[in-house]
Amino acid sequence: MLNALTKGKKFLTDLFESSTLAYDQRDEWCTKLKSVQEKGRMDQLLQVQEMRDLQKSFDHEMKLYNFLSKKGVIRINEKEEKRVEEQKIAREKQLKEKYSEHVKIINDINAYTQKLDINKIIEEFQHTEQKNFSVYKMLTEYCAENEVLGRDLQRIRQNLEDRKDWIEMTEEKQNNKLKMLRQQLEQKSKITQNLRQQLEIRTQQLNDSMEKVYEIFKMLDCSLEPFHNLLGDKRPSFHCLNLTFCLITEKINELIHTAFYYVSISTISII
Repeated sequence: MLNALTKGKKFLTDLFESSTLAYDQRDEWCTKLKSVQEKGRMDQLLQVQEMRDLQKSFDHEMKLYNFLSKKGVIRINEKEEKRVEEQKIAREKQLKEKYSEHVKIINDINAYTQKLDINKIIEEFQHTEQKNFSVYKMLTEYCAENEVLGRDLQRIRQNLEDRKDWIEMTEEKQNNKLKMLRQQLEQKSKITQNLRQQLEIRTQQLNDSMEKVYEIFKMLDCSLEPFHNLLGDKRPSFHCLNLTFCLITEKINELIHTAFYYVSISTISII
């Protein structure tokens, strides 16, 4: 729970930092937007003034052109007068068509808004435009956040893939190492088994040899009195093998001396 709380606090801190950064960026963008709007308005005023000047120059030039065109032809020119009259009629017709189009547009706007006051229509249009701009801004922020989340998701997926590859590689190494250790264990087990068999054989041989030594010890009728003062077995064994061999050697020497003694007596008696 403490870890979850810490992660939650960290997430909230990051969220607050990102919201503060977004708010600062919003203020900066609003300032830039206002400056751009002010610059655009000034440029528009300059362009309108230039267009007015150009329009005045154009009107002056057209008046001069029409004056010179009329003065440059014969006074009585039916074709020219007819052409001018047709141009005038066409111009009036064009103006009527534009007027009808504009009236139709205004009627459509009035029918759509069900209002006749131009100021109210402008206010409603501005309100709708502001609402649409807010929706557009919200959608833009949502798309930006979605893009960031998509990148984070892609990065997490890539990390998961990398982690999966690393785990698979580690698992493969561990399996290879485990296989090698198993092979070594099998080899060591075989060696241990062979050593145990050899040990059993050697132990059996030693036991047989010890039994034979004990039989010789009994055959020679050696005394067991030296074994009484020792710990453990009170008879010839592996732990007192030197003592056993010493007793056997002494007994054999004693028997050799005895035999030599009797042989010498027999030889003397014969002589």
